[in-house]
Amino acid sequence: MLLNYAELVLVVTPARYDLPCRVSFQQPLYALPRKRARAIRRWLTKHFELHLNPPTPDGYDDSSRLESLMLRSLVGQAHTLWRSVEQQDELCVLGPTCTQKGKERQIMAEQVVGAISADLSSFPGFKVAWDDELKQAAPSSYVWPACPPLTCYVLVRKS
Repeated sequence: MLLNYAELVLVVTPARYDLPCRVSFQQPLYALPRKRARAIRRWLTKHFELHLNPPTPDGYDDSSRLESLMLRSLVGQAHTLWRSVEQQDELCVLGPTCTQKGKERQIMAEQVVGAISADLSSFPGFKVAWDDELKQAAPSSYVWPACPPLTCYVLVRKS
C-alpha cells in the first residue's frame, strides 16, 4: 500500500544509515510524504467504512475495520521488512549497503528495527501494535490482511 511506503520510505533509504550521515532527514521535504499519507488515512477513515460481504464475524466492526486493518497492514509490512533484512544471510542475498566511516557496510537488522521504532513511534497505535507483532512470526509477504474465507472487502461511503 502506497500509504505504508510513505511511512517506511526513510527506513528503506540506505543514506539514512551512512556515518556520518550526509543528509539531514529532519528537513520538511522528508516529512512531507508521511504528513500527506497520514492526512489521506484520516480522510479515508472519516468518509469510508470497510465491510465484509457477506457479513462475517472477524473481530472488527464495520466502523473500525478500515482503520484497524490499515494499522495491521503497516505493522505487518514493517515486520516483514525487518525480517527480510534479518534473513539475508540465510537467503544468500546481499542486502542494501551504507557507508560507515568511509567503508561500505551491509545494513543490519538491528539498524532497521531501530529505524522502524524511531520513525513510527508517532503513528497512532503503532507502538502497542508493534510490541504485539514482534511476539509473532513475521508475515510471509507484504499483502493487505486477508479477509475471512468466502468473503470479500467492500469499501462503503459513510452516510
